[in-house]
Amino acid sequence: MWAAGAVPTAYASYVVRLIEHAKIDGAAMCALDRSRLTSLLKRGTATLRCPMDARAASEVASCLLARRDVLLEAGAAKAAVQPAPDHFFCSLTLEVMADPVRVCTGQVYEREEITRWLRGNIAPRCPNTNVVLRTKALTEDAELKAEIREWRAASAAGAGAAGP
Repeated sequence: MWAAGAVPTAYASYVVRLIEHAKIDGAAMCALDRSRLTSLLKRGTATLRCPMDARAASEVASCLLARRDVLLEAGAAKAAVQPAPDHFFCSLTLEVMADPVRVCTGQVYEREEITRWLRGNIAPRCPNTNVVLRTKALTEDAELKAEIREWRAASAAGAGAAGP
């Protein structure tokens, strides 16, 4: 089993597509229970052609529900906090980046994840565009990193102000 709330990279983009395809919003996600989510993942496997067996669907459902529960518990404290802009998220981890870097196509990823991606591919391709990368060189995005740092500081201050 994977760490609580950590959907493996191989399934992350599939899960995002499935949620978009099924038009599941925040309220609908909150209402899902394990069996309904597992069923949705199994049905979506055929619809979106993702190789996910029943066991993987069950484990992905567990991860998503654990993640949802953590977010719901933290929701009250974060109500006053500004949500992170979409461009702060890495498309490989679906998390706010700590060390954003650009590949030669201009796409931005979390350094650790894109390094792992590049290491695992003989002819490296951009995960988002599928374009063959001319080089494996990564360029730090200092401006984005500073924006994320400022957002984190403001969020921490807002969460502290909205606390118990």
